[in-house]
Amino acid sequence: MVNLVDNARFLYVIVSILLLQAVTIISRNSLTSDKFSEKKGTHWTTLSVLLTQLFMIFTVILETILFEMPVNVNNYIGLVVIIVVLVITFTANKELGEYYSPKIEVKKRHKLIDTGIYAYIRHPMDLASLLLMIALPLAGGALFAYLWFIPYAVLVGFKIRYEEKVLSDGLKGYKAYMKKTKRLIPFIF
Repeated sequence: MVNLVDNARFLYVIVSILLLQAVTIISRNSLTSDKFSEKKGTHWTTLSVLLTQLFMIFTVILETILFEMPVNVNNYIGLVVIIVVLVITFTANKELGEYYSPKIEVKKRHKLIDTGIYAYIRHPMDLASLLLMIALPLAGGALFAYLWFIPYAVLVGFKIRYEEKVLSDGLKGYKAYMKKTKRLIPFIF
């Protein structure tokens, strides 16, 4: 067993997870609005993505505890990517404002957000979550955790397709918006 205080990667991973959760909770709580009614229930893809993300985080933590590895440049690259993830998450949540919802839905009086980061990609929060799932194992030096990335990416793909169907069917202008923006990577995909 590794001495946790001496294991810098473990501390990096814990701090990164706490920062991401803090940014997400703060931005979501400050942007929620009672002006809109919410439908009950959550699509299976949302729950599956969340569970897979939790399993990967648990694997990173466990692997970091069990295997002591020297800190290297990959750990720092992972930390830089985590900072990028925090910026994307905060920016996307702020730009959505009162239209943010953890559920895939179209709210009453919902307006299309196509400015800021949304002028370039339709799913910045999904991009941030994919980047996080690359960065956490890098920051923690946890190679086995990457086994979760393929199923995670597939589930995010299903979630994106479902979300685009819901928004295309219920949000005016979304189909035209889809034609002028990319899903996850500006100008590419």
